[in-house]
Amino acid sequence: MPQLPKDMLCVVLESGACQVDSGGPLICSYSHTMKWFQVGIISWGDDCSVRPYHQFYTSVYNYYEWIKTETAMMGKPFLIEGMAKRVPSPMEVPSGAKAQLVFLESVFFLFASLVAIVLF
Repeated sequence: MPQLPKDMLCVVLESGACQVDSGGPLICSYSHTMKWFQVGIISWGDDCSVRPYHQFYTSVYNYYEWIKTETAMMGKPFLIEGMAKRVPSPMEVPSGAKAQLVFLESVFFLFASLVAIVLF
């Protein structure tokens, strides 16, 4: 199996990204919180019609200083809301086998379930 460069992430998701999704975010929250942060930017993936969906993202953590500098120059500061004061290294982000991250699909399902319970 080829080894990914350190600035890439491989993610297996329930639904895959397709050609028009390139550049889109991989966003996550810490378990049991609603503090969202961006982990990656979709780069490429397997055939979007074949399961499981292996998606490859550029890691945002490896470009933290560049993002911070560029957004500051444009007058839009880069805020790390919901994260520790320091940015974790890629090694501190849990691997797929031990993932503590809650992906958007799960949180949306939980939100929809809570709304349904409140309405009825």
